[in-house]
Parts: sequence; structure tokens; C-alpha cells
Amino acid sequence: MCFVRSRTSIPDRARRRRTAAPFSWQPEDEAGAEAAAAARDERAAGHTRGLASARANGEAYKTARALTDLAEILLAAGEPAAALPLTDEAIRILSEENADQHVEYLRRLRERCSGPRE
Repeated sequence: MCFVRSRTSIPDRARRRRTAAPFSWQPEDEAGAEAAAAARDERAAGHTRGLASARANGEAYKTARALTDLAEILLAAGEPAAALPLTDEAIRILSEENADQHVEYLRRLRERCSGPRE
């Protein structure tokens, strides 16, 4: 068996990947904005189906993960008021499951939804 090494070493290829231009979520035109909204809606629909499935199967952790993902999508779409009840439900579920790290993340997400408490 013979192995041939490519001209570009693995570290060079990895370095190129790291230095590539970052993906931007900011659409440049109206068509880009519509495409971004359609992609967001498709992701939300997938998470909504996952949420329904997790609830039907009584899977608490998966339910909370789907709620978290939906809340993040809504928050990114500029709808913090819609994300807030999802975040609160996920916090309640995961507190019962003793998922402390995820609950801490959700508390920070909740602050982004409702603004800092005074």
C-alpha cells in the first residue's frame, strides 16, 4: 500500500479554513433578507416538529432543548417577547432535571429576552 502526501499539508489546509471570511447573517439586499427569513422559518418549523415529538414521547430534556432552540431563533429574529415564555418553560423543565449548566445558559438567554433586571 502506498500513501501519497498532497502538496498542501494538513496544517496549511486547516489554517486556510480558520482564516476564511466569516459567514455573515446580515443580508445585503432584499432578496438576501427574504432568503434569510425563509431559512429561519424553516429552522423554526423543524424545531417545532421536534418539540411536538419530544412532548408526545415525554422526553423532558429534548423538549427543553427544542424550546431553547426556538427561543434563540425568535430572539435572533427580533422577537424577544415571543422567546420569553419558551425560555421560562425550558428553565422550569431543566430545573426539575438538575441540568444546572443549561439552566444557567437559559437564565442568560432570558436576560437577553427581557432586558437586565433592576
